[in-house]
Amino acid sequence: VFGFSFLKDNHFITFVDSSVTNRNLIQVTSFLETDSLIYLFTYYDTKQYIVFNPYRQTFHYLDMAHHFHIKSVNSTCSFVTSNGDTIIGDRLDGIKIFSKDTVIINDKVGQVFDIVEDEQETLWLASYNDDLDYNRHNPGGLYKFSGYKEEYYNSKLHIKNQEVWCLFY
Repeated sequence: VFGFSFLKDNHFITFVDSSVTNRNLIQVTSFLETDSLIYLFTYYDTKQYIVFNPYRQTFHYLDMAHHFHIKSVNSTCSFVTSNGDTIIGDRLDGIKIFSKDTVIINDKVGQVFDIVEDEQETLWLASYNDDLDYNRHNPGGLYKFSGYKEEYYNSKLHIKNQEVWCLFY
């Protein structure tokens, strides 16, 4: 049996899926809150993302045809930019950017675990690479992301570590 709970207004709301009996592990990596729904993005052993409707207090699996499932159903983070773009970390393979009716795939920034935005609307990406998984093709570290283009910043700031999980701005 698989499930989880939310604490809302001092009450727990629980989602249980008793049909799922063969999951080794599920990792909720981020939440994306909209006006009417909360999306739960997951990473490991996941068939599809999960949606919570706080008004109806109901959960359901996100339809596989939903554009968030493009390319992969494994997420490492999510972020909504000040210009309204939605960004979802795509497992080991960079980010998916949803800008109005366009989906932009950037697979040059590694495994992104966190995103922050500065006052100039520049995005900064925390990327991870421990050199243990041969599927990681790009270095981890700090990336500057502006105009939908990435720039690797570790060497500019003399950062040697490529195992960056989070940023504080």
